[in-house]
Amino acid sequence: MQGEWEAGIAACQHILACSPDPVIELGALQYLSLAYIEQGDPAPAIPLLEHVAQRLQHIQLPLAQGRTAAFLGEALLASHQIDQAQHMASQALEISQAISYPYGMGLAQRVLGRIAQTRSDYRTAAQHLHEALHTFTALHGQYEIARTHLLLAELAHRQGNRDTRTLHLSEAHRLFQRMRVPKYVVRTEQLAEAFAGQELVQGSG
Repeated sequence: MQGEWEAGIAACQHILACSPDPVIELGALQYLSLAYIEQGDPAPAIPLLEHVAQRLQHIQLPLAQGRTAAFLGEALLASHQIDQAQHMASQALEISQAISYPYGMGLAQRVLGRIAQTRSDYRTAAQHLHEALHTFTALHGQYEIARTHLLLAELAHRQGNRDTRTLHLSEAHRLFQRMRVPKYVVRTEQLAEAFAGQELVQGSG
C-alpha cells in the first residue's frame, strides 16, 4: 500500500516458502498478486488469482472470495481483458453484497467504475466510483478513500471538469500526506502536473 512493491513481493514469497497452512497460503497468494498488479505487472497475478479462486470454491471463506474476484477484475482490466474484468468485478460485488462485506463491495465498485471509464461511459463510471467512495468513507478507510479520489480526479479530467479534478486531487494529496505515504504524495503531484500539461498542449493546439 505504500508503493514498496518489491518488498511486498519478497515478503509474500517468504511466507509461501515457509510452507504455511492452506488458508495463510491463499492469503499470501492474494496479496502477492495484488503487489504484482500495483507494480504494473498484472500478467503473473492472473493465474495466481485464478488458482486461489478455484481453491476457495472448496472452502467456506466468502470474504476471501469477494476480495479475490475484485483483485482478479483489477488484473484483467490492467491486461485489457475488459469483458472478463467486468464479469469478475460484477461477481465480486454480488458475493460481497450477499455477505454484507463492505470492503469487498468498495473494491468491486471501484473496478466497475474504472471499466466503465475505459469504455467512455462516464456517467456509469461516476456512479460506481462515488459508490466506492461512499463505501470506503463509511469504513473510515483513508487509504482507499485517497485512491478513489485519484480515480475521480482522472474521470473529471476526461470530462473537462477542472474544478472537480482539483478538488479530488487536493483531497487525495491531503490524505496521503496525513498517512505519510510519500510515494503516493509524489504520484498525486505528478498526476496534477500531467493534467495541467495536457491542458497546455490542447490549448496551444
